[in-house]
Amino acid sequence: MFPVPAFVLMFFLSPSFAQVSYTPAVRNTYDSVYRKLDARLTNMVTNPENKIKGIALLTIFRVDTLNKQDLLANSSARDTSTIAGYTPEKILNPDIMIGKAKVSNTSLVLSFSPWFMLGEEIRHVIKGNTVETTYQLWNKSDKVFKTDSGIQDSRNIDIAAQSRLVLSDSDAVVGETLYGSAETTTRQYAELHNANFKNGILQLRVTYNYVFKLFVHKDDGY
Repeated sequence: MFPVPAFVLMFFLSPSFAQVSYTPAVRNTYDSVYRKLDARLTNMVTNPENKIKGIALLTIFRVDTLNKQDLLANSSARDTSTIAGYTPEKILNPDIMIGKAKVSNTSLVLSFSPWFMLGEEIRHVIKGNTVETTYQLWNKSDKVFKTDSGIQDSRNIDIAAQSRLVLSDSDAVVGETLYGSAETTTRQYAELHNANFKNGILQLRVTYNYVFKLFVHKDDGY
């Protein structure tokens, strides 16, 4: 039996902790992506009536079907890229997500919700140079999902994810603006009772890459 490298064991056996790095230059990265934003989205972001306090610019969104070989021959899902509900032509590049930043005495919590994929949220909990990331699904048209740890639910489920995070400042201050970038990939998870796949199991993994600009709030417990 061959020994398993330590970094592989960390990915599969431990919670999804990863390192955070800090550099003011990430603000320039955000600005360069913002300049490519479609005018319709720019108007949405800058419209004061929308009261947007945090924005993420999405550069990569990918749903990977990991068991395409299990697609049934008589399935109507001829294009497996659409199985998870992803419609590429509706996604602009870059696109936008709504973001929030809350700081407490012990941690900084960043959350991002794609406006085009209702019922999903990416959540980063940052303590010092370490981040733990979860991908949350809820109320997904009564679909039942199962995590790699065996937990399954049709209403609210948390899927562990790996993230590489860069922030503009190591000291997030309430009332100020925080810039950053993130590369987030979920662990493998399953949609159950899917009629298009053998044994009704669709194996998935989702990737989001984005830069962001967030107004920092105090964590009030809500």
